[in-house]
Amino acid sequence: MVVVLGFSAAGFGCGDDTAPVDAGAEDAPGDDGASDCPGAPPPGAPCDAPGRVCAYTIPSCGMMECTCTGGFWSCMGGHYCDAGDETDAEAPDVPGDAPGDASPPACEPVAGSAYAIAFRPGAPWVGGSTRVSVTGPEALTNVAIEAVGPGSSPAPVWIGVDGTGPYTWNWSVVFPAAGVWCATFRADPDGTVYQRAPVTVSASMPPAAAFKVVSNHQWTCDEEYTWAINVDTVVLDETGAPLPGVRVLVEHDPCETAADHPPPAEVTTGDDGTVRWENYNPRCFFHERVADAPSDTAIEIYTGIWEDQEDGGGGRCNYCSTFAENVWGHWSYTITFQRTPGATELCEVPSDHAGQARCSPLLHWEEPGACTPL
Repeated sequence: MVVVLGFSAAGFGCGDDTAPVDAGAEDAPGDDGASDCPGAPPPGAPCDAPGRVCAYTIPSCGMMECTCTGGFWSCMGGHYCDAGDETDAEAPDVPGDAPGDASPPACEPVAGSAYAIAFRPGAPWVGGSTRVSVTGPEALTNVAIEAVGPGSSPAPVWIGVDGTGPYTWNWSVVFPAAGVWCATFRADPDGTVYQRAPVTVSASMPPAAAFKVVSNHQWTCDEEYTWAINVDTVVLDETGAPLPGVRVLVEHDPCETAADHPPPAEVTTGDDGTVRWENYNPRCFFHERVADAPSDTAIEIYTGIWEDQEDGGGGRCNYCSTFAENVWGHWSYTITFQRTPGATELCEVPSDHAGQARCSPLLHWEEPGACTPL
């Protein structure tokens, strides 16, 4: 069985019921009614009445409320659909923990299409909420996503549309059975198939993937600025997208820390997956690792108090020509962690010493320990 949830400026499809063009439109509670509501639910359609809110009764699917924001209608609700007679009573549903007997559906991507389907997480599991997004250049109407695979097809829940070109349409899908599923994206004219994409659904949530240090970069003179002693920490998912709200531990061996600017014990990434702390502490090696999952450890996050060093030939080497900019020891760093499914070991990862490359020999470094198998 396939249950399709479609949204557009031209109409709304839900199970076997279709809302007529002029059905169900009314001012939402609290709306001033300054401009007319579209006759049909308009998710993703352009609008020119910022803040306008309209409500629609969707037969068999509940109430949808649409708000004009950013030049487009954004709608919520109206997805509590009763599939009605579309369900085949003689075809029993496959239990959620069984892959079923169905062969994997044919799922050939549409060659040359400008539209792409993405899944987050990229390796979904039975019962988990998976965001299915479609990105493309045109403002399509009657957009719909459908998922075909083992067991009963899930009813996608509309989330909303982002962008003003390219556009991204988003749904939430809960897959009921393990196996290979095929997601198909359709829109006007006449339910044209714009793209297909397969996704493999696991029977259960996979164990937490490890975070690997993909970069432990010491800033160079060109990257530094006066008195900069920053530690920037970036956390990404397996696709390279930023991960907000991730706790990162900041650890160090006993050392002299600054009483007026003590180092944090942990930091948490913001909406852009990044967090910065300032390292005022003299002569300390700091280490960072992700707190709530298996993680590599970034080491050699060092600071000191010297502006130059002996060059081994009787002279002295100053790392940068500008006073208080990248002075020896007061280095800045950018550490990047990336969630890496399938990682087999956890390691200590030293810095790349890029900021120290101008002077030799290399001073104040740490020897990484042996990696630990997962």
